[in-house]
Amino acid sequence: MDKPNSTLQNTYWKILQIGDHKIQQLENQRELHFILDLDSDVVRGHSGCNTFNGKYALSGSKGIEFSKMISTRMYCPDYNGEPLWFDFIEGPLSYEIKGDDLILVNKNKTKAKCQAVYLK
Repeated sequence: MDKPNSTLQNTYWKILQIGDHKIQQLENQRELHFILDLDSDVVRGHSGCNTFNGKYALSGSKGIEFSKMISTRMYCPDYNGEPLWFDFIEGPLSYEIKGDDLILVNKNKTKAKCQAVYLK
């Protein structure tokens, strides 16, 4: 029996991979993730180095776009997930959800693999 799909909004989405780059969580750092607030148009998350938030808009049946993104500016020399993430989300994205997996595709056809995380 197939598991029902996670919902796009109000789900903690952990980013596992962007393009060919597997996202590593460094010791003493939070994981790269985002949450789309269902009751507003706010996206918030953590880049693995800095906290970020901004606006999001859904378009069509499988489109999403982030805008007005802001972030704290801590220096994290050993972490490369943050620039990958912010470059990836520039411009419109399409998405597909299968069970607990979310695939985002950007304007360059690069894919990001995400997984729903359920908080205990």
